[in-house]
Amino acid sequence: ANLQPKHLRSLTDPHRVETPFADLFSAETSFGGDAFRRKRDAAERRPAEKRRSGKETSGKETAEKRQRKRAQRKRAYTPHRPWFLGSVPDKHHRGALQIVDQYGGWNTTGVAGDPLNDGILHIGWQDGMRGKTYNAASELSRKAGAGRPVIAIAIDGGGLACEWERWHLENPKNLLSTCEWKGEKEQHIRSKFPDLKFKRCKNLRDMRSFLERGLPLNECE
Repeated sequence: ANLQPKHLRSLTDPHRVETPFADLFSAETSFGGDAFRRKRDAAERRPAEKRRSGKETSGKETAEKRQRKRAQRKRAYTPHRPWFLGSVPDKHHRGALQIVDQYGGWNTTGVAGDPLNDGILHIGWQDGMRGKTYNAASELSRKAGAGRPVIAIAIDGGGLACEWERWHLENPKNLLSTCEWKGEKEQHIRSKFPDLKFKRCKNLRDMRSFLERGLPLNECE
């Protein structure tokens, strides 16, 4: 009888068939051979491909988001209430007009050197301003329809000229007289339009904020 232990007996068995080491990792096994190498290589490539595709997708999405944001900024804003810019100091004039264009407003303001004030009007700038303010209030009120508010916006600051422009937009109830301004005869324009409201803004940022919040009437006079 063979008294050798089983783990040694297999090594001395004359009938034992040597199995090449490479055959242990044949293609049929799940852990060796070409199949194993293909799976291993595929597994190694997959994270890298995911990272690359993720970066490409992320970069593409970021670019698309930037394009959408630019398009949204350029797209004309349609307010649910008609409004116009009725007064602005000269130093804020250019910036205010950009906001008017961006948010679909109407402009009645000008500066001392513009063609209307400098060449067309022969009597004075006030007549031009009266005509523009009256026309804006009249046209926007007509388009809005009876009973629907139209908002006039003014930015604080400037001198007596800006003060005179804002006076025409103030609530008649807050005025001592609607036929006189600082001792001179003057017909108050807003008094002709009962649905006209007035929003006084501190600066351009305040104006933009008011428009982005939907022109709330509770902030108007």
